[in-house]
Amino acid sequence: QATKATQALEARQRLCLTGTPVENNLDELWSLFSVAAPSLFGDRTGFRRLFRTPIEKHGDAERQRVLAR
Repeated sequence: QATKATQALEARQRLCLTGTPVENNLDELWSLFSVAAPSLFGDRTGFRRLFRTPIEKHGDAERQRVLAR
């Protein structure tokens, strides 16, 4: 809900702050960047298919390197 609310804000510049590191899953990373840079990772479904599932479920080191870049 917080992500949807912040995505609806109209602003020339956006900044995301978090009090904790990304700890639970890569959806947290997607959520932050969907506000700060919406076009960077695309939609949540595509991000999950390209990054979250391969990295978290299959330990895909190459996908992790691509995401880190």
